[in-house]
Amino acid sequence: MTRDRRSRIEDEAGRWLVRMREGPSEADRRAFIAWYNQHEEHRCTYDRLGRFWDDAPRTGLTSPLADPFPPRRAPSRHLTYAMAALVAACAIGAAMLAGNQRLSPVSAQPQELLMLATEVGEIRTETVADGLKVTLDTDSAVAVSGDRRRLRLERGRARIGVDRRAAPIVVDAGAARIDAEQAVFDVRVEAGEAVVTPVEGAVAVASVGRDGEAVRVSAQQSLAVAPGAVRMRDGPDRSRSWPRGLLEFDGAALRAVVDEANRYSPVRIRLADPDLGSLRVTGQFRVGDTAGLGQSLAAAFGLSLSKQSNGDLLLHPPSQKSSGGGGG
Repeated sequence: MTRDRRSRIEDEAGRWLVRMREGPSEADRRAFIAWYNQHEEHRCTYDRLGRFWDDAPRTGLTSPLADPFPPRRAPSRHLTYAMAALVAACAIGAAMLAGNQRLSPVSAQPQELLMLATEVGEIRTETVADGLKVTLDTDSAVAVSGDRRRLRLERGRARIGVDRRAAPIVVDAGAARIDAEQAVFDVRVEAGEAVVTPVEGAVAVASVGRDGEAVRVSAQQSLAVAPGAVRMRDGPDRSRSWPRGLLEFDGAALRAVVDEANRYSPVRIRLADPDLGSLRVTGQFRVGDTAGLGQSLAAAFGLSLSKQSNGDLLLHPPSQKSSGGGGG
């Protein structure tokens, strides 16, 4: 890495650390996650600078905020100057550190904000504290507070497991606030709602802007939470085998099956005729195997499968010819 590039990344990391410690907006959080996961050098530099900052009290600098979700306010002049000094110290000491070694966000010091994120098609499990595990679904992101007691689902879906060794936690997802102790549950954010589905045990779910006590939901139940509203969903949430890379459907509409499968791959399955979406699907499929799923669906319903010019797969009745274009 060139000196100019290293200097630029260190400057960006310092600015992000200031912003994330001083109270980020929702747009800030999304932008930071994208920057952090864009390149290995970004992750290494941010984590290294965070450790410099956590050592700051021994040099007389003010300790950063431990809570990653405080009310937003303008960065203080003292914090900005202090961070500038740490960026310089980080640059001087970079040659003495393993700068090219990837440092996982999970290895961060206790005061640091922990950011976990996955790319499209990736499913990953991380142990973020003793007794606390988080499994991230495809294209998902979670922010974890410095004390590992509060989590925020930024996008996508996560399975969170809290066993008897862990302290009770709070999870924020959209308009939902979830209090959990000794439970395993799925939470996802989609189409303006947060959906909470316990797999083991029970959790308490409340909605931002809604008066009254939290609703307790247990395994085999599912809640949808919008601002000021909590409603019970019919039946449990989607396939519970997704952490193992499997999608299970029992009488699901074909359109829903296709939408779910498309989340895991840049190659998408499309329906040439919207009426095909009402067909009912029962079966189990491996995530990311778009071609295999397309072939299985075509065989099950007597459809034709063709490849479009952009790489997507088109399902259509045998008598209907594919245009080979990019739509579907």
